[in-house]
Amino acid sequence: MRSTLAAGSLLVLVAVVLAGADYVLKERTITSAEQTNPNEQATSSSSAMVASSAPTIVKKGNSTSKIAGADLGAVFSTLQLIPKETSEKSLIALASAGLAESESNVLLRNNDRAFFFSVITGSSVKKVMAALKQALQEQFSANLTDLRDETITSPTGPPVDLLSFTDPNISKEPLLFLRVRDKLYELHIAENGKELLEPLVRELSK
Repeated sequence: MRSTLAAGSLLVLVAVVLAGADYVLKERTITSAEQTNPNEQATSSSSAMVASSAPTIVKKGNSTSKIAGADLGAVFSTLQLIPKETSEKSLIALASAGLAESESNVLLRNNDRAFFFSVITGSSVKKVMAALKQALQEQFSANLTDLRDETITSPTGPPVDLLSFTDPNISKEPLLFLRVRDKLYELHIAENGKELLEPLVRELSK
């Protein structure tokens, strides 16, 4: 069963927030440049060139596979979830407006819908997450329940931004958004997937 999303008005709000963020960032950059002494700029440029030419140091114990994040195929296989192509549109894919690559699937468990799953990847995901939060706040209704908005830190893993809630005015299913490094996930949680939600989030948070 597809989620019913208030996509139109939400996208307008996201676009406004993203545009505002770009404007503030540009203004800060211009102001900073105007206040910088030319000699200081030259010194800063020289330092940047030296830093860029220095060899990259990889700490012992770090691996490219760990930095890349969760292997979705392995995660789905472990939890016995079968991805199936879908034409459903995710909020994060629409909100990113082409700034990041996206992938969406329905995850089946025992041939029944467990989750709608979407992920976008790119350097802009933190910005998209912030804009989406602000836009969603404008759409929340009096029927909003189970709101959770926090950053989870761990000594053994990356910081994770998590937003979850239930609001039938936005979706018939509970929603969860998860930002981990350069990935932003969106989950619509069907009844058949509730008991797998915790292990799935745990694997995606690595």
